[in-house]
Amino acid sequence: DRGFTRIGGIFKRDDRQGHERFRGVCDGLAQSGKSLPDDQVCWFGTESRGTLFQEEDTCRLMEEIAGGKGPEAIVCYNDEVAFGLVKCLLSAGRRVPEDVAVVSFDNSNLSWISQVPITSLSYEDRNIGRIAAQKLVDILDGRDVSSEVLPWTFIQKESS
Repeated sequence: DRGFTRIGGIFKRDDRQGHERFRGVCDGLAQSGKSLPDDQVCWFGTESRGTLFQEEDTCRLMEEIAGGKGPEAIVCYNDEVAFGLVKCLLSAGRRVPEDVAVVSFDNSNLSWISQVPITSLSYEDRNIGRIAAQKLVDILDGRDVSSEVLPWTFIQKESS
């Protein structure tokens, strides 16, 4: 809705949540007639989280951003990744959101204390705890349980 045409992403490859978030972003973009090109997506694993912005794919993406060829907006796996990305972009002389918009998932405290507060998708924490506890009780009582998908709320901040 904000007019971005070159969109990229940074997602975690070694957990289901990373793939589900990637799929959700792709589905949302497809509904708007857009796509998330493979060469604009960086994948990282748990073992490399601390060096994410030194990895080859991420460095390539950052170089493209610096050269004006990369994404205008980047969707991050979570606020921790977005926090690091904002810091990296600002250190490289890029402006957020003027040069690159950043959006993430979880709406954690990191999204609020970032140098540029990060737009983030939020879920209702109290519902997750209540639902998880109820499912645990149901399992312990021998009842069948199933997965449940909770809705996200888009929390607009200064990074997009």
